[in-house]
Amino acid sequence: TEIVDKIEKRESLLTTHDCVYYKQRLPLETRRDLYFELNKTFPYLNFEEEEIVPIAEQSFLQQRYAEIEEFEERHRQHIIAEEILAKDYFKNINT
Repeated sequence: TEIVDKIEKRESLLTTHDCVYYKQRLPLETRRDLYFELNKTFPYLNFEEEEIVPIAEQSFLQQRYAEIEEFEERHRQHIIAEEILAKDYFKNINT
């Protein structure tokens, strides 16, 4: 945890033998610095992060799932639009 504390100045919520928990996600630059520093000492170390959602009322969970579904649908529509643009691009090149 000394390496993590040196790089990340905010207080962690919980530190365990293989995890450090923070209230908010670490910035990308901080995660890169941590990975670099930790790999100096532990070259085969890899780490990951995930969001932990607290226990909540059903209405909160329904709203959260609706937001995720909406995001995924927008993403699917974006992919479809990009594929159409790519097909049109190649069609115009070949004519």
